[in-house]
Amino acid sequence: MSHAQELDTAIDLYNQEQYDECIAHINRVYRDNVPLYSGLRYNILLACCLDDWHEAENRRYYAENCYANWCLFNPDGSYEGVERTRTTLRDNLDELSEYLASFRRDDWKETQMFWTATETAEAEEEYAAEMAEAEEEQQARLAEEGGIDNAEAEEEQQIDAAEAKEEEQDLAAAEQS
Repeated sequence: MSHAQELDTAIDLYNQEQYDECIAHINRVYRDNVPLYSGLRYNILLACCLDDWHEAENRRYYAENCYANWCLFNPDGSYEGVERTRTTLRDNLDELSEYLASFRRDDWKETQMFWTATETAEAEEEYAAEMAEAEEEQQARLAEEGGIDNAEAEEEQQIDAAEAKEEEQDLAAAEQS
């Protein structure tokens, strides 16, 4: 089947209120190589079918990104009807946003902020570990070259590790306040 036929099948399943079958079909056919238009529509359909608000909101976000990319590759006047297609897609995204807003939890902002802070802290911790590893490698190279004696290199590594730990504690304290 072509991408258009696969998308039509998904839309038909959604219109027949066969949401589980629609999700299964989209999961079977949706890949990174589908055209932007199809990817956008698949994400909108998934967001409408999913029971989990957070996952549905993530799908809406992906659909917004697909829309932005689609607009870049389909500027005004690029083909007849592009403006009508753009307006239809934007209307679909706006309707989806309103629909999802109607059943999101009251504490959604706090939840989102918590997970954002958690992901940020994990990324910063990973970055600090990578930087410490790079520093250790650099110190080892310098020690091998005879530029720094091993005792000095070890002392500098301990100081750097202590500074990195102190930064992590400061970040954790800042996030809790």
